Amino acid sequence: LGLRRDDRVVFVMSDDVELLGGVLGAFRAGVVAVPVSTMFGAHELAAILADCGARVVCATQEYVEAVTAAVDLVPEVEHFVLAGAGALPVLTAASVRSWEDFIALGFGGSDQDRAVAPTDEDAWALWLYTSGTTGSPKGAMHRHANIRHVCRCFGDQVLGIRPEDVCLSVAKLFFAYGLGNSAFFPLSAGATTVLEPRRPTAQVIAERVGRDKPTIFCGVPTFFAHLVASDLPGDTFASVRLATSAGEPLPAPLQRRFTERFGVEIIDGI
Repeated sequence: LGLRRDDRVVFVMSDDVELLGGVLGAFRAGVVAVPVSTMFGAHELAAILADCGARVVCATQEYVEAVTAAVDLVPEVEHFVLAGAGALPVLTAASVRSWEDFIALGFGGSDQDRAVAPTDEDAWALWLYTSGTTGSPKGAMHRHANIRHVCRCFGDQVLGIRPEDVCLSVAKLFFAYGLGNSAFFPLSAGATTVLEPRRPTAQVIAERVGRDKPTIFCGVPTFFAHLVASDLPGDTFASVRLATSAGEPLPAPLQRRFTERFGVEIIDGI
């Protein structure tokens, strides 16, 4: 697409292979991945697109309406890429292509196009927008070195993650917490990540736990409370050796109730 070093690529996508591959591809290409909350509306997304100076926006089909409306409000966006089945939208200024056509451009490029960009420790890897609880969302800039540090200091030294581990996260990839859980920590150790595009519920998580047998389960306090209040059997998390919580403080009574109910220890990561 003609991107240059440090150009920003915004992702408004559900948790699946395309989003994970897109973020890793941005790192490899030396451009900046900007995963954005899928809960934002068109005007909120447009403000972020303008603030970060996005040249490319990638979306999955379920968010196409809000994202295309946002792109049309920001004429600086040059390219829009849509993953998932469905007709491609018509945009005012940005070019539009499917995810498959986007990937085909990479296969059709030169070896130089596919070479790993010569980034250094201080180069931008990620811009992650804060939730905006104390005002408008703000872009927090993360260096390439930060990824290695968090993998060593939390993934390795706190979780003790091993190649045989399987990680399942309630927090989505657009959260810093979810990106660590579902990308950085498992991949840095050669472990496995489980990506779940649906909205998390007790039933959805129980289904994935039963199918994929995760050994590390990453949640947030409100979801742990949801699980404790559910009718899931006590052996639902039998494969899990460790659970983590972050995003807000974990109340000690909730921590005890979850462990008594499901037999899994939660460590509080905040």
